[in-house]
Amino acid sequence: GGSIDILPRRPRKRGKREREFRPRQPATMVCIRTATIDDLLHMQQCNLMCLPENYQFKYYLYHLLSWPQLLQVAEDESGKIVGYVLAKMEEDPGEAHGHITSVAVKRTSRKVGLA
Repeated sequence: GGSIDILPRRPRKRGKREREFRPRQPATMVCIRTATIDDLLHMQQCNLMCLPENYQFKYYLYHLLSWPQLLQVAEDESGKIVGYVLAKMEEDPGEAHGHITSVAVKRTSRKVGLA
């Protein structure tokens, strides 16, 4: 009988624009927690750094007072806010539902599974 040689498979070449997705490992641990009033300015600063659509401080305060459980922040080990979620419940009659108004993650904390 004959023997069969199995050649190693050559890796597929990628196009110029195609890159393999490899999530970066976070440099530090991140804690996701419910936001407090002390976080609102930091959330606003994160929004200004990351997104083209920005909100006045009173909009964050309105969300915190109306839906306090729906504002979440991502905080690094040093206590700095590196991201947030601003959400609200709709007041339509019938079935309750909500939506996310804004999500932002600072560039240094992206691609590590936060959002």
